[in-house]
Amino acid sequence: MWYAQSKRSVSTFLLQDSWCKLKKGNAHGQYNVEVKFGRRGYKRFFKRTALETSDYLKDDCLQVHCCVGVVRSHTEGPKIYSIPLPPSDIGQHFGQLLESGKGTDVTFEVDGETFNGHKLVLAARSPVFRAQLYGPMKDQNSECIKVEDMEAPVFKALLHFMYWDALPDLEELTGLNSKWASALMSQHLLAAADRYGLDRLRLLCEANLCEDVAINTVATTLALAEQHHCFQLKSVCLKFVAQPENLRAVMQTDGFEYLKESCPYVLTELLEYVARINEHSIAVGKQGIEGILDGSDVNGRRLFFSYFKDLVGREVTVELKNDLAIRGTLHSVDQYLNIKLENTRVVDQDKYPHMLSVRNCFIRGSVVRYVQLPPEGVDVELLHDATRREARGG
Repeated sequence: MWYAQSKRSVSTFLLQDSWCKLKKGNAHGQYNVEVKFGRRGYKRFFKRTALETSDYLKDDCLQVHCCVGVVRSHTEGPKIYSIPLPPSDIGQHFGQLLESGKGTDVTFEVDGETFNGHKLVLAARSPVFRAQLYGPMKDQNSECIKVEDMEAPVFKALLHFMYWDALPDLEELTGLNSKWASALMSQHLLAAADRYGLDRLRLLCEANLCEDVAINTVATTLALAEQHHCFQLKSVCLKFVAQPENLRAVMQTDGFEYLKESCPYVLTELLEYVARINEHSIAVGKQGIEGILDGSDVNGRRLFFSYFKDLVGREVTVELKNDLAIRGTLHSVDQYLNIKLENTRVVDQDKYPHMLSVRNCFIRGSVVRYVQLPPEGVDVELLHDATRREARGG
């Protein structure tokens, strides 16, 4: 038997004398065992002349006791010497290249300001710039590119990240020492990062916005998260808004009006979060139930009740959980989201020919799936059945 490759071994050879006692030979320790073509052994183990006159040879026989251990891995002792390694400075070098302005070969015109850059650097960092500068659909004038729908400070921050691989000081960039200004810049920069395919910058902006969630900016941040598919940021914003102490204040901001107009379907998810908090509060103790029954609804239902009250007089479509859709003018809604409609009619008469139009219709909130407000198409999913039954103490 032979091995195809060399291995590190530890071996000890013992010779047995004529009195059957083992004595150490003069060859032991670590060796490189190279086995080729069936040959093995250690050629300098014992001199033949000395062996023939020794007690180890009896009746022309020699007994050798061999113990071999193969070292599979080496052990590391304590490091006596260590050389400290500095962090990568490639970002600093590229940043200094941008600041020096040397070798620039492309100019961007943004909101009345111009910025210079290097095509190769920008193409390496952004797939959008790569296509814009070197792709088959590249701009005809690739030396001067006009950037639409972006403010100059935002593009400056974008360039800073692409060269330095780090965010600039947002407060210094905006000239305002406030979290509101930094959050606003992070919002714009997140949209720019998504536009140019800068995933790392997008995540950095998400992290900043998650840390600076506030009453006056959370609604616009929520709309931004929905539009740019930032699911972690969206979840943080929904949880923040759904808190009883935050919901009323957020609904009074201009950002909430923007949220309703730009992402009305997010209200559905927001109401689901409010419902979960309601369910938790009801399970905690009797005080939560009494709060809902007397209309105070500390967990937010009353606020959505107020929202629906503002829609009185508008035409709405109410879809029930049995898929029946009824359209009519919203006459009233109570604190349990029970709805009264006037001049009602079934939306799909062919599907429900037996359903006749009636002048007035009362719909219990427990059977409502959602309410749609044409023509904007705002869908607001109502609270779960269990929540309403528990709220009534049933």
